[in-house]
Amino acid sequence: MNIKKMPADSEAVKANKDIQKEFYSEQQTDLHVYMNNETSILGISATEDKQ
Repeated sequence: MNIKKMPADSEAVKANKDIQKEFYSEQQTDLHVYMNNETSILGISATEDKQ
């Protein structure tokens, strides 16, 4: 299985960050979408927002 690393400044990463900002601003329960730098596979974890 071949997994290509995405540069941190790629268009897909920028777009994903914009989507996250929009999503966070409308949600009380934070959904964290993060990029695993080793494999560039997206992971998702839901946590209570403790601000």
